[in-house]
Amino acid sequence: MAIVEDEKSEVFLLQLYHQVEMMEDILIPGGILIIKDPYLKLTADGRHGLRVDHVSDVVFLLAHDKRVPSCWHSELTNPQLKSADFWKTKGKEFFGQSRYQAAVEHYTRALVSSPRADECHIIKLNRSLAFLRTNSSDAALVDVNSVLEVANGKTKEKALFRKAQALYSLQSYRECCEALKALCLDYPDNAAAKVKLSEAVSRLAEHTTGKYQFKKLHAEAARLRPPQLDHATYIGPVEIRQSGSRGRGLFTTKAVKTGDLLFYERAFAYAFHEGEGTSGDSSRLMMNLLIDVNANSFTSVAQPELITMLVQKLYRNPSLTSAVKGLHCGSYSPVQGTFDIIDGMPVIDS
Repeated sequence: MAIVEDEKSEVFLLQLYHQVEMMEDILIPGGILIIKDPYLKLTADGRHGLRVDHVSDVVFLLAHDKRVPSCWHSELTNPQLKSADFWKTKGKEFFGQSRYQAAVEHYTRALVSSPRADECHIIKLNRSLAFLRTNSSDAALVDVNSVLEVANGKTKEKALFRKAQALYSLQSYRECCEALKALCLDYPDNAAAKVKLSEAVSRLAEHTTGKYQFKKLHAEAARLRPPQLDHATYIGPVEIRQSGSRGRGLFTTKAVKTGDLLFYERAFAYAFHEGEGTSGDSSRLMMNLLIDVNANSFTSVAQPELITMLVQKLYRNPSLTSAVKGLHCGSYSPVQGTFDIIDGMPVIDS
């Protein structure tokens, strides 16, 4: 929540839902944003404020953007139009504080502040790492691919490794292996690349053969907290087909016998809660409430956290929307254009 004003100096309370960063990292004092299809909500104290449920309904603008109202131009001259080096330094400071979204914003400002060509590559390389930390693998790939077109030496080595990290995160294991092989060939002393290549090869083998060490998986799940396992999805002798008037169904594609592995799917998103007082995360999860106005009830902890994780993952990685786009949504009719790319980002109907 924050206080915002429009170009007529009208002041409103703003509530942004399904956000994961700290408020000060996304709502910067003096920042400018567009709210699409604004919605006024009556608050508990009888006042009203702007409510934004869909993350794609908010567009954050840079000071140079032509959509900034002319009445604000005088306020945005000297204090904000700093050099590229200034914004790059600020980005590094925020990254060092683990405030990765703020780092992304400042690196972006640096890139529109006329950096030199060599400086531009360094800023994109830095921003790619900040994107990886915010689970924005699609955006990280765009940055590193741009750097790799011209990079060499240490810059190329870092860019190749970050490309591999992004591809691994997106479960593009074959492409990840190719990037890591190129990295190991050009930079044979890179120990981290060899370790990552071994992991990527294992995931690719799981994805293509469906051979898993299930005893090892059980041991991992018992040891890890949260019990998130790093293994690949395998689709065996099954496929989804239409089943006449009964909708879609799961069918085998060949004769199978008891004990055959049909499929093994890695969770698209995962929220974990072990009980009250177990960790700092549990108190954060308790702040999330999912309210069912029809049943007059609410759910706290992991379920509402999971919804926000899903929304953010789809919004930050448009290439993954196909995983959800085809799922059944019951009687609900989604917002027209859901998952379409508008202003460079997908429309996400939360």
